[in-house]
Amino acid sequence: MSDSRLHQRGDEPLRIAILAVCFLALYFMNLGAVGVIDYDEACYAEVSRVMFLEGELLEPSLNGEPFFEKPPFVYWTQVAGFRLFGVNSFGARFFNALAGVATLLVLYLAARPHLGSRVALFAAVILGSSIEFVVLSRVTLTDVWLALWFTACLGTFFAADERDRDGGNGLPLFLVSCVCSGLAMLTKGAIGFVLPVGAAVIYLVSQRRLGLLFRPTWMIPGVVVLFGIGLSWYLALGFTRPEGFEFMRELFVEHHVGRFTEPMQGHGGPMVYYLPVLLGGLLPWSPFLWHAITCGELRGSADPRHRFLRLFGIFAVLTFVFFSVAATKLPNYIAPVFPAVALLLANFVDRLGDRSPTGRGWSIAVGSSVGILGLLAVIFLAAPWIVSQLPNWLGDKALKKPGLMEPIALGATPYLAAAVLGLGGYAVFRVRTSSVRTLFRTLCPVMIAFVVLIAYALLPAYDRHLARPLRDAAALADRTLADRTLKGDEPIVLVGIRHAPSVSFYTGRTTVRVGRGDHETHEQIVQGGARRVGIVVEQYLERLQAHGRVDVIGRFNGYAVFVVGF
Repeated sequence: MSDSRLHQRGDEPLRIAILAVCFLALYFMNLGAVGVIDYDEACYAEVSRVMFLEGELLEPSLNGEPFFEKPPFVYWTQVAGFRLFGVNSFGARFFNALAGVATLLVLYLAARPHLGSRVALFAAVILGSSIEFVVLSRVTLTDVWLALWFTACLGTFFAADERDRDGGNGLPLFLVSCVCSGLAMLTKGAIGFVLPVGAAVIYLVSQRRLGLLFRPTWMIPGVVVLFGIGLSWYLALGFTRPEGFEFMRELFVEHHVGRFTEPMQGHGGPMVYYLPVLLGGLLPWSPFLWHAITCGELRGSADPRHRFLRLFGIFAVLTFVFFSVAATKLPNYIAPVFPAVALLLANFVDRLGDRSPTGRGWSIAVGSSVGILGLLAVIFLAAPWIVSQLPNWLGDKALKKPGLMEPIALGATPYLAAAVLGLGGYAVFRVRTSSVRTLFRTLCPVMIAFVVLIAYALLPAYDRHLARPLRDAAALADRTLADRTLKGDEPIVLVGIRHAPSVSFYTGRTTVRVGRGDHETHEQIVQGGARRVGIVVEQYLERLQAHGRVDVIGRFNGYAVFVVGF
């Protein structure tokens, strides 16, 4: 049945409803079963917790100090989540998971008028089942929100340009595009307008329509809307703080220019860093990406379908290159690229329809898909042995997660994952000579089953062995401070523990971090005469005890809770 007949029968709302319900179930299942994850997610959650409790929505703070690493939009969504569901991991993630589903719906609605309902649906399903997008929709960072705003921004900008081509009034849609760009600025700063505006300029130049952006009737209200929203928090904070706009130095000089020119916190990498990230994050669809890119759909410009794909393709390339050139690199940074890639893959699947491609390249793609699924199955089968060897392979780096130094019982989880992936690889092998749509329909349930397994088994196992011990240790330290002191604001000392804002999130206390090799501070803690309660990685406990009496009151899978001076 054709797309047009489906649309005439009014099946469009049903498609949207099914899409929303399926991915709401997928992204929300067991969402709060895992605690907030150090560093970034726990950092945002702790900043938001303080905002929520203090009623302060303008000035973020972390560990008792102003914190201007990011604009506040994500913090505001978490504050709203805490208000609805309490201060917990579900409240911290609720609106982020909604943003993941909203991105799929926006992608569908943006693509449908130009690519058809079927391609739009394929694109949403491909994006929603890609492993990186699934993970980012279930862990609160800024990247899914950026993907949402950028997808909406590009979709409405394209619709505005098309309406103007047809002699209609595209200004309202253009202003919606500017609103989305402004919200992206409130989410992650200057790239909120640099990337979409850059893509729009390149696209319009390729279409010989650059003058569209310089029409006074478009440019003036567009600039007012974009920067009125995008700079609203910056202006409000600058005019209300005694220090004025001094915070802009940290936000822009350190966390914009600084991240671009120098690796921050050791997060660097080569120029090709994001190529394996894209291929890994796009699984199970990445083996077919090369065919989607080279099928010729980006070269034409005679109809809206080609133009739509070209705009999103330009944005994807620009974003990919921008973050590849930047010195600071993290896998989640290129999340905004995934909607454009999903569109290319969906268009490729639909164009071939019920045909099966031939040739060596296609055989390699299908073989790669089978091989990757099979390799992952083998890795999961070997997971118990791999986990037992990690302390030897990682050395001191394993102490970043002290639970790795202790025996980890994985139960049946690795074997279930291996079974799902192995059966998926076998199913793909069986349909290797069938149509592309058959292959697509085979991979979808495999990926959904794997996501269910991640949500109900893998992530809880990670939390149980590597994250909960620190939370339990923090809870004991908090109770000890409450029982043995009269004040409620004493910090918890963290010895040899890097970047753990989850301790503050779950206890409400600030922390004092002490490096594992900071012997002078170790001595001050033990011999300084003050009462101290802290958490130390067990491997470093002897370094503290070498300076005097340190009483251990609890041990939690690689962490020890200690008291001094009581």
